[in-house]
Amino acid sequence: MGNAHKKESKNISWDEQDQTNVMQRPYPQIFGRYLLLKPITDGGMASISLARHLGGLEGDKTSGHDLHLADKLMAIKTIKLDWSRDESFQQMFKDEIRIIFGLNHPNIVQSYDYGFQQEQLYLAMEYIEGYNLREYQVKLKKIKKWFSIDTIAYITKNICQGLNHAHKYKNRLTGENFEIVHRDISPDNIMITNDGMIKIIDFGVAKAINNLNRTNTGMVKGKSSYMAPEYLLDQKGLTHLSDQFATGLILWELLTGRKCFNHHEDMKNLTDIMECKIPNPKDINPKVPDELAQIALKSLSKDPSNRFEDMQEMADELSIFLSKHYPDFKESKIKKYAQHLFSDEINEHTNSLVELGRINISVFKQKMQENKEVHTRKTGVTSFLEEEDQDAYEHDLTNEHIIKARHDTEENYHFKVFVPEKDDDEKTPVNPAEKFKKIAGRIVKNAP
Repeated sequence: MGNAHKKESKNISWDEQDQTNVMQRPYPQIFGRYLLLKPITDGGMASISLARHLGGLEGDKTSGHDLHLADKLMAIKTIKLDWSRDESFQQMFKDEIRIIFGLNHPNIVQSYDYGFQQEQLYLAMEYIEGYNLREYQVKLKKIKKWFSIDTIAYITKNICQGLNHAHKYKNRLTGENFEIVHRDISPDNIMITNDGMIKIIDFGVAKAINNLNRTNTGMVKGKSSYMAPEYLLDQKGLTHLSDQFATGLILWELLTGRKCFNHHEDMKNLTDIMECKIPNPKDINPKVPDELAQIALKSLSKDPSNRFEDMQEMADELSIFLSKHYPDFKESKIKKYAQHLFSDEINEHTNSLVELGRINISVFKQKMQENKEVHTRKTGVTSFLEEEDQDAYEHDLTNEHIIKARHDTEENYHFKVFVPEKDDDEKTPVNPAEKFKKIAGRIVKNAP
Protein backbone atom coordinates (compact mmCIF):
# COMPACT_ATOMS: atom_id res chain seq x y z
CA MET A 1 0.00 0.00 0.00
CA GLY A 2 2.85 2.38 0.79
CA ASN A 3 4.47 1.94 -2.65
CA ALA A 4 1.15 2.61 -4.37
CA HIS A 5 0.80 5.89 -2.53
CA LYS A 6 4.36 6.91 -3.41
CA LYS A 7 3.85 6.16 -7.09
CA GLU A 8 0.57 8.03 -7.23
CA SER A 9 1.84 11.06 -5.30
CA LYS A 10 5.40 11.48 -6.54
CA ASN A 11 4.65 14.67 -8.51
CA ILE A 12 2.96 16.52 -5.66
CA SER A 13 4.91 19.64 -4.70
CA TRP A 14 5.56 20.77 -1.14
CA ASP A 15 3.05 23.61 -1.44
CA GLU A 16 0.40 21.33 -2.96
CA GLN A 17 0.74 18.91 -0.06
CA ASP A 18 -1.17 21.27 2.21
CA GLN A 19 -4.29 20.62 0.12
CA THR A 20 -4.15 16.81 0.20
CA ASN A 21 -4.77 14.11 2.78
CA VAL A 22 -1.72 12.61 4.48
CA MET A 23 -2.13 9.26 2.72
CA GLN A 24 -2.07 10.96 -0.70
CA ARG A 25 1.35 12.51 -0.13
CA PRO A 26 4.71 10.83 -0.62
CA TYR A 27 6.41 9.24 2.36
CA PRO A 28 8.45 10.30 4.24
CA GLN A 29 6.81 13.69 4.79
CA ILE A 30 6.95 16.54 7.27
CA PHE A 31 3.89 16.94 9.49
CA GLY A 32 4.46 19.63 12.11
CA ARG A 33 7.09 18.39 14.54
CA TYR A 34 6.88 14.87 13.13
CA LEU A 35 8.35 13.05 10.17
CA LEU A 36 5.75 10.60 8.86
CA LEU A 37 7.61 7.47 7.79
CA LYS A 38 5.01 5.10 6.38
CA PRO A 39 1.26 4.39 6.47
CA ILE A 40 -0.20 2.00 9.04
CA THR A 41 -3.94 2.08 8.35
CA ASP A 42 -6.23 4.13 6.14
CA GLY A 43 -9.89 4.37 7.17
CA GLY A 44 -12.87 6.32 5.93
CA MET A 45 -12.47 9.22 8.34
CA ALA A 46 -8.89 8.97 9.55
CA SER A 47 -5.48 7.57 8.70
CA ILE A 48 -2.70 6.40 11.00
CA SER A 49 0.96 6.75 10.09
CA LEU A 50 4.18 5.65 11.74
CA ALA A 51 6.12 8.78 12.62
CA ARG A 52 9.43 9.90 14.05
CA HIS A 53 9.32 12.68 16.60
CA LEU A 54 11.82 15.28 15.48
CA GLY A 55 12.21 17.09 18.79
CA GLY A 56 13.84 20.51 19.05
CA LEU A 57 14.79 20.99 15.44
CA GLU A 58 15.74 24.64 15.51
CA GLY A 59 18.38 24.34 18.21
CA ASP A 60 20.22 27.30 19.62
CA LYS A 61 21.17 29.39 16.59
CA THR A 62 23.58 31.52 18.59
CA SER A 63 25.60 28.54 19.77
CA GLY A 64 24.97 26.28 16.80
CA HIS A 65 23.62 23.46 18.97
CA ASP A 66 21.12 21.02 17.43
CA LEU A 67 18.49 19.98 19.95
CA HIS A 68 17.59 16.74 18.16
CA LEU A 69 19.08 14.53 20.85
CA ALA A 70 16.91 11.42 20.78
CA ASP A 71 14.45 9.48 18.64
CA LYS A 72 10.93 8.35 19.44
CA LEU A 73 8.52 6.44 17.23
CA MET A 74 4.89 7.48 17.45
CA ALA A 75 1.60 6.80 15.69
CA ILE A 76 -0.04 9.88 14.19
CA LYS A 77 -3.79 9.72 13.63
CA THR A 78 -4.80 12.31 11.02
CA ILE A 79 -8.41 13.17 10.32
CA LYS A 80 -9.10 13.48 6.61
CA LEU A 81 -9.58 16.92 5.11
CA ASP A 82 -13.33 16.77 4.52
CA TRP A 83 -13.94 15.65 8.09
CA SER A 84 -11.39 18.07 9.53
CA ARG A 85 -13.36 20.92 7.94
CA ASP A 86 -16.69 19.67 9.25
CA GLU A 87 -17.69 21.62 12.38
CA SER A 88 -19.67 18.79 13.97
CA PHE A 89 -16.80 16.35 13.45
CA GLN A 90 -14.35 18.89 14.86
CA GLN A 91 -16.48 18.94 17.99
CA MET A 92 -16.46 15.13 18.15
CA PHE A 93 -12.68 15.15 17.84
CA LYS A 94 -12.37 17.71 20.62
CA ASP A 95 -14.63 15.54 22.76
CA GLU A 96 -12.35 12.56 22.10
CA ILE A 97 -9.32 14.59 23.15
CA ARG A 98 -10.96 15.79 26.36
CA ILE A 99 -11.91 12.21 27.20
CA ILE A 100 -8.68 10.33 26.53
CA PHE A 101 -5.80 12.77 26.82
CA GLY A 102 -5.43 12.46 30.58
CA LEU A 103 -5.57 8.66 30.68
CA ASN A 104 -2.28 7.23 31.93
CA HIS A 105 -2.19 3.48 32.47
CA PRO A 106 0.08 0.67 31.21
CA ASN A 107 -2.92 -1.15 29.74
CA ILE A 108 -4.16 1.84 27.71
CA VAL A 109 -2.50 3.29 24.63
CA GLN A 110 -1.05 6.69 25.58
CA SER A 111 -1.85 9.99 23.84
CA TYR A 112 0.97 12.54 23.67
CA ASP A 113 -0.04 15.45 21.47
CA TYR A 114 -2.87 16.85 19.36
CA GLY A 115 -3.60 19.82 17.16
CA PHE A 116 -4.34 21.12 13.68
CA GLN A 117 -1.66 20.80 11.02
CA GLN A 118 -1.83 21.26 7.24
CA GLU A 119 -5.61 21.71 7.56
CA GLN A 120 -5.98 18.35 9.28
CA LEU A 121 -6.80 17.49 12.87
CA TYR A 122 -4.33 15.06 14.38
CA LEU A 123 -3.60 13.02 17.48
CA ALA A 124 -0.12 11.74 18.33
CA MET A 125 -0.19 8.42 20.16
CA GLU A 126 2.04 5.73 21.55
CA TYR A 127 3.26 3.47 18.75
CA ILE A 128 2.47 -0.13 19.65
CA GLU A 129 4.65 -2.80 18.08
CA GLY A 130 2.39 -5.80 18.18
CA TYR A 131 -0.84 -7.37 16.95
CA ASN A 132 -4.44 -7.29 18.10
CA LEU A 133 -6.19 -10.14 19.83
CA ARG A 134 -8.22 -10.97 16.73
CA GLU A 135 -5.00 -11.46 14.73
CA TYR A 136 -3.73 -13.81 17.45
CA GLN A 137 -6.94 -15.82 17.27
CA VAL A 138 -6.64 -16.16 13.49
CA LYS A 139 -3.01 -17.26 13.73
CA LEU A 140 -3.74 -19.84 16.43
CA LYS A 141 -6.66 -21.35 14.54
CA LYS A 142 -4.50 -21.76 11.44
CA ILE A 143 -2.06 -23.94 13.36
CA LYS A 144 -4.89 -25.62 15.30
CA LYS A 145 -3.73 -24.36 18.68
CA TRP A 146 -5.22 -22.03 21.26
CA PHE A 147 -4.42 -19.90 24.31
CA SER A 148 -3.73 -21.70 27.57
CA ILE A 149 -6.17 -21.13 30.43
CA ASP A 150 -3.69 -19.09 32.48
CA THR A 151 -2.92 -16.87 29.48
CA ILE A 152 -6.64 -16.25 28.94
CA ALA A 153 -7.11 -15.22 32.58
CA TYR A 154 -4.05 -12.95 32.45
CA ILE A 155 -5.12 -11.17 29.24
CA THR A 156 -8.64 -10.61 30.59
CA LYS A 157 -7.31 -9.34 33.92
CA ASN A 158 -5.23 -6.70 32.14
CA ILE A 159 -8.21 -5.57 30.07
CA CYS A 160 -10.16 -5.16 33.31
CA GLN A 161 -7.39 -3.10 34.90
CA GLY A 162 -7.13 -0.74 31.94
CA LEU A 163 -10.88 -0.24 31.78
CA ASN A 164 -11.09 0.32 35.53
CA HIS A 165 -8.65 3.21 35.14
CA ALA A 166 -10.75 4.73 32.36
CA HIS A 167 -14.04 4.23 34.20
CA LYS A 168 -12.74 5.96 37.33
CA TYR A 169 -10.65 8.62 35.62
CA LYS A 170 -10.74 11.99 37.34
CA ASN A 171 -9.22 15.23 36.08
CA ARG A 172 -6.68 15.92 38.81
CA LEU A 173 -6.62 19.64 38.06
CA THR A 174 -10.39 20.16 38.31
CA GLY A 175 -11.53 17.17 40.36
CA GLU A 176 -14.06 16.36 37.64
CA ASN A 177 -15.13 12.71 37.30
CA PHE A 178 -15.38 11.69 33.64
CA GLU A 179 -16.79 8.16 34.06
CA ILE A 180 -15.46 7.13 30.65
CA VAL A 181 -17.10 4.23 28.85
CA HIS A 182 -15.16 2.77 25.90
CA ARG A 183 -18.24 1.40 24.05
CA ASP A 184 -16.21 -0.62 21.54
CA ILE A 185 -14.37 -3.29 23.53
CA SER A 186 -13.65 -6.23 21.22
CA PRO A 187 -10.64 -8.38 20.24
CA ASP A 188 -9.88 -5.88 17.45
CA ASN A 189 -9.23 -3.16 20.04
CA ILE A 190 -7.05 -5.22 22.37
CA MET A 191 -3.38 -5.11 21.38
CA ILE A 192 -0.70 -7.51 22.56
CA THR A 193 2.73 -5.97 22.13
CA ASN A 194 5.73 -7.98 20.99
CA ASP A 195 6.99 -7.66 24.57
CA GLY A 196 3.82 -9.21 25.98
CA MET A 197 2.00 -6.09 27.21
CA ILE A 198 -1.81 -5.81 26.90
CA LYS A 199 -3.07 -2.47 25.57
CA ILE A 200 -6.59 -1.16 25.00
CA ILE A 201 -6.80 1.03 21.90
CA ASP A 202 -9.31 3.14 19.97
CA PHE A 203 -11.20 5.28 22.44
CA GLY A 204 -12.58 7.14 19.41
CA VAL A 205 -16.19 6.34 20.26
CA ALA A 206 -15.70 6.52 24.03
CA LYS A 207 -18.15 8.56 26.03
CA ALA A 208 -17.73 10.53 29.23
CA ILE A 209 -21.13 10.05 30.83
CA ASN A 210 -21.13 13.05 33.14
CA ASN A 211 -19.52 15.49 30.73
CA LEU A 212 -20.37 14.75 27.11
CA ASN A 213 -23.79 13.73 25.91
CA ARG A 214 -23.88 14.52 22.20
CA THR A 215 -24.65 11.08 20.81
CA ASN A 216 -27.69 11.34 18.58
CA THR A 217 -30.73 9.42 19.74
CA GLY A 218 -30.86 6.04 18.04
CA MET A 219 -27.19 6.14 17.00
CA VAL A 220 -25.56 2.95 18.27
CA LYS A 221 -21.76 2.96 18.44
CA GLY A 222 -19.62 -0.14 18.63
CA LYS A 223 -19.61 -3.65 17.13
CA SER A 224 -23.00 -5.36 17.26
CA SER A 225 -21.68 -8.71 18.52
CA TYR A 226 -20.07 -7.11 21.61
CA MET A 227 -22.88 -4.83 22.78
CA ALA A 228 -24.62 -5.08 26.12
CA PRO A 229 -28.40 -5.61 26.25
CA GLU A 230 -29.01 -2.45 28.31
CA TYR A 231 -27.21 -0.37 25.68
CA LEU A 232 -29.66 -1.59 23.05
CA LEU A 233 -32.65 -0.97 25.32
CA ASP A 234 -31.71 2.52 26.44
CA GLN A 235 -28.52 4.34 25.50
CA LYS A 236 -29.02 6.69 28.44
CA GLY A 237 -28.53 3.65 30.65
CA LEU A 238 -25.00 3.17 29.33
CA THR A 239 -22.49 2.68 32.17
CA HIS A 240 -19.12 1.07 32.83
CA LEU A 241 -21.02 -2.20 33.25
CA SER A 242 -21.59 -2.22 29.48
CA ASP A 243 -17.83 -2.40 28.97
CA GLN A 244 -17.78 -5.24 31.49
CA PHE A 245 -20.30 -7.17 29.40
CA ALA A 246 -18.08 -6.77 26.31
CA THR A 247 -15.06 -7.91 28.33
CA GLY A 248 -17.04 -10.94 29.48
CA LEU A 249 -17.78 -11.76 25.84
CA ILE A 250 -14.05 -11.66 25.06
CA LEU A 251 -13.36 -13.98 28.02
CA TRP A 252 -16.15 -16.33 26.90
CA GLU A 253 -14.78 -16.29 23.35
CA LEU A 254 -11.25 -17.11 24.50
CA LEU A 255 -12.49 -19.97 26.68
CA THR A 256 -14.62 -21.55 23.96
CA GLY A 257 -12.71 -20.66 20.81
CA ARG A 258 -15.77 -19.10 19.15
CA LYS A 259 -17.80 -15.90 19.25
CA CYS A 260 -20.84 -15.89 21.49
CA PHE A 261 -22.97 -13.91 19.01
CA ASN A 262 -21.74 -14.86 15.57
CA HIS A 263 -24.51 -14.26 13.04
CA HIS A 264 -23.59 -12.61 9.75
CA GLU A 265 -26.57 -10.28 10.11
CA ASP A 266 -26.36 -7.62 12.81
CA MET A 267 -30.07 -7.80 13.60
CA LYS A 268 -29.82 -11.48 14.54
CA ASN A 269 -26.90 -10.71 16.83
CA LEU A 270 -28.84 -7.89 18.46
CA THR A 271 -31.87 -10.14 18.96
CA ASP A 272 -29.72 -12.79 20.68
CA ILE A 273 -28.07 -10.13 22.85
CA MET A 274 -31.48 -8.87 23.98
CA GLU A 275 -32.45 -12.40 25.00
CA CYS A 276 -29.00 -12.84 26.59
CA LYS A 277 -29.08 -16.62 26.91
CA ILE A 278 -25.37 -17.28 27.42
CA PRO A 279 -24.25 -20.94 27.50
CA ASN A 280 -21.81 -22.01 30.18
CA PRO A 281 -18.38 -22.02 28.48
CA LYS A 282 -17.62 -25.28 30.29
CA ASP A 283 -20.40 -26.97 28.29
CA ILE A 284 -18.50 -26.13 25.11
CA ASN A 285 -14.97 -26.62 26.44
CA PRO A 286 -14.86 -29.11 29.36
CA LYS A 287 -11.30 -27.99 30.19
CA VAL A 288 -12.55 -24.63 31.45
CA PRO A 289 -12.25 -24.47 35.28
CA ASP A 290 -15.52 -23.83 37.14
CA GLU A 291 -14.22 -20.67 38.81
CA LEU A 292 -13.25 -19.09 35.48
CA ALA A 293 -16.54 -20.09 33.86
CA GLN A 294 -18.43 -18.42 36.71
CA ILE A 295 -16.41 -15.22 36.35
CA ALA A 296 -17.36 -15.10 32.68
CA LEU A 297 -21.04 -15.79 33.32
CA LYS A 298 -21.28 -13.23 36.13
CA SER A 299 -19.88 -10.49 33.88
CA LEU A 300 -22.43 -11.54 31.22
CA SER A 301 -25.52 -11.25 33.44
CA LYS A 302 -28.44 -9.69 31.57
CA ASP A 303 -29.23 -7.53 34.58
CA PRO A 304 -26.27 -5.15 35.08
CA SER A 305 -26.84 -5.18 38.85
CA ASN A 306 -25.89 -8.87 38.91
CA ARG A 307 -22.48 -8.27 37.35
CA PHE A 308 -19.30 -7.35 39.20
CA GLU A 309 -19.51 -4.01 40.97
CA ASP A 310 -16.69 -2.65 38.82
CA MET A 311 -13.82 -3.82 36.64
CA GLN A 312 -11.44 -3.89 39.59
CA GLU A 313 -13.58 -6.53 41.32
CA MET A 314 -13.51 -8.64 38.16
CA ALA A 315 -9.73 -8.16 37.88
CA ASP A 316 -9.31 -9.19 41.52
CA GLU A 317 -11.27 -12.41 40.95
CA LEU A 318 -9.06 -13.24 37.98
CA SER A 319 -5.93 -12.51 40.05
CA ILE A 320 -7.18 -14.85 42.78
CA PHE A 321 -7.86 -17.53 40.17
CA LEU A 322 -4.34 -17.20 38.73
CA SER A 323 -2.68 -17.28 42.16
CA LYS A 324 -4.66 -20.33 43.20
CA HIS A 325 -4.33 -22.47 40.07
CA TYR A 326 -1.23 -21.05 38.35
CA PRO A 327 1.06 -19.65 41.04
CA ASP A 328 4.11 -20.00 38.78
CA PHE A 329 2.62 -18.07 35.87
CA LYS A 330 5.07 -15.57 34.37
CA GLU A 331 4.15 -12.57 32.24
CA SER A 332 6.97 -13.50 29.88
CA LYS A 333 4.74 -16.32 28.64
CA ILE A 334 2.72 -13.77 26.64
CA LYS A 335 5.89 -12.60 24.91
CA LYS A 336 6.61 -16.17 23.84
CA TYR A 337 3.26 -16.29 22.03
CA ALA A 338 4.27 -13.22 20.02
CA GLN A 339 7.69 -14.59 19.19
CA HIS A 340 6.27 -17.95 18.13
CA LEU A 341 3.28 -16.76 16.11
CA PHE A 342 4.69 -13.61 14.52
CA SER A 343 8.44 -14.25 14.37
CA ASP A 344 8.72 -13.60 10.60
CA GLU A 345 6.61 -10.44 10.79
CA ILE A 346 8.56 -9.13 13.80
CA ASN A 347 11.92 -9.68 12.08
CA GLU A 348 10.70 -8.02 8.90
CA HIS A 349 9.34 -5.06 10.87
CA THR A 350 12.56 -4.71 12.88
CA ASN A 351 14.61 -4.57 9.69
CA SER A 352 12.24 -2.05 8.12
CA LEU A 353 12.65 0.27 11.12
CA VAL A 354 16.42 0.16 10.74
CA GLU A 355 16.00 1.17 7.09
CA LEU A 356 13.68 4.02 8.05
CA GLY A 357 16.24 5.11 10.64
CA ARG A 358 18.75 5.74 7.86
CA ILE A 359 16.67 8.58 6.45
CA ASN A 360 18.69 11.78 6.56
CA ILE A 361 16.47 14.10 8.57
CA SER A 362 18.66 17.16 7.93
CA VAL A 363 16.88 17.63 4.59
CA PHE A 364 13.53 17.70 6.32
CA LYS A 365 14.83 20.02 9.04
CA GLN A 366 15.93 22.47 6.36
CA LYS A 367 12.58 22.25 4.58
CA MET A 368 10.74 22.75 7.85
CA GLN A 369 12.69 25.93 8.49
CA GLU A 370 11.93 27.15 4.96
CA ASN A 371 8.23 26.43 5.43
CA LYS A 372 8.27 28.37 8.68
CA GLU A 373 9.91 31.39 7.04
CA VAL A 374 7.40 31.33 4.17
CA HIS A 375 4.54 31.05 6.68
CA THR A 376 5.87 34.04 8.62
CA ARG A 377 6.16 36.16 5.48
CA LYS A 378 2.63 35.29 4.39
CA THR A 379 0.84 35.75 7.73
CA GLY A 380 2.95 38.32 9.55
CA VAL A 381 2.15 36.79 12.92
CA THR A 382 0.10 33.62 13.14
CA SER A 383 -2.96 32.11 11.51
CA PHE A 384 -4.01 30.83 14.95
CA LEU A 385 -5.10 34.28 16.08
CA GLU A 386 -8.70 35.10 15.27
CA GLU A 387 -9.36 38.18 13.14
CA GLU A 388 -10.28 40.35 16.12
CA ASP A 389 -7.12 39.26 17.93
CA GLN A 390 -5.08 39.98 14.82
CA ASP A 391 -6.56 43.50 14.64
CA ALA A 392 -5.91 44.00 18.34
CA TYR A 393 -2.35 42.85 17.88
CA GLU A 394 -1.69 45.23 14.98
CA HIS A 395 -3.30 48.11 16.86
CA ASP A 396 -1.07 47.46 19.87
CA LEU A 397 2.13 47.78 17.86
CA THR A 398 2.37 51.39 19.10
CA ASN A 399 2.32 50.34 22.75
CA GLU A 400 5.54 50.10 24.70
CA HIS A 401 4.76 46.56 25.88
CA ILE A 402 3.66 44.28 23.04
CA ILE A 403 2.27 40.82 23.60
CA LYS A 404 3.05 38.76 20.56
CA ALA A 405 1.73 35.23 19.95
CA ARG A 406 4.12 33.22 17.85
CA HIS A 407 2.97 30.12 15.98
CA ASP A 408 6.05 27.93 15.60
CA THR A 409 6.56 24.95 13.34
CA GLU A 410 5.73 22.42 16.04
CA GLU A 411 2.17 23.76 16.46
CA ASN A 412 2.94 25.03 19.96
CA TYR A 413 1.73 28.45 20.99
CA HIS A 414 4.21 30.56 22.91
CA PHE A 415 3.63 34.03 24.32
CA LYS A 416 6.49 36.53 24.38
CA VAL A 417 6.66 40.01 25.90
CA PHE A 418 8.70 42.47 23.84
CA VAL A 419 9.86 45.66 25.54
CA PRO A 420 11.20 48.09 22.90
CA GLU A 421 13.04 51.28 23.81
CA LYS A 422 10.65 53.89 25.20
CA ASP A 423 9.91 57.01 23.18
CA ASP A 424 9.87 60.14 25.33
CA ASP A 425 6.69 61.33 23.62
CA GLU A 426 4.80 58.11 24.37
CA LYS A 427 2.04 57.92 26.94
CA THR A 428 2.12 55.54 29.90
CA PRO A 429 2.40 52.02 28.50
CA VAL A 430 -0.28 49.39 28.89
CA ASN A 431 0.30 46.89 31.70
CA PRO A 432 1.82 43.82 29.96
CA ALA A 433 0.21 41.36 32.36
CA GLU A 434 -3.26 42.67 31.58
CA LYS A 435 -2.56 42.62 27.84
CA PHE A 436 -1.33 39.02 28.14
CA LYS A 437 -4.50 37.94 29.91
CA LYS A 438 -6.67 39.65 27.30
CA ILE A 439 -5.11 38.02 24.22
CA ALA A 440 -4.13 34.69 25.76
CA GLY A 441 -7.57 34.30 27.27
CA ARG A 442 -9.26 34.53 23.88
CA ILE A 443 -6.81 32.08 22.35
CA VAL A 444 -7.17 29.48 25.10
CA LYS A 445 -10.95 29.82 24.97
CA ASN A 446 -11.01 28.85 21.32
CA ALA A 447 -8.26 26.24 21.44
CA PRO A 448 -9.10 22.53 20.86
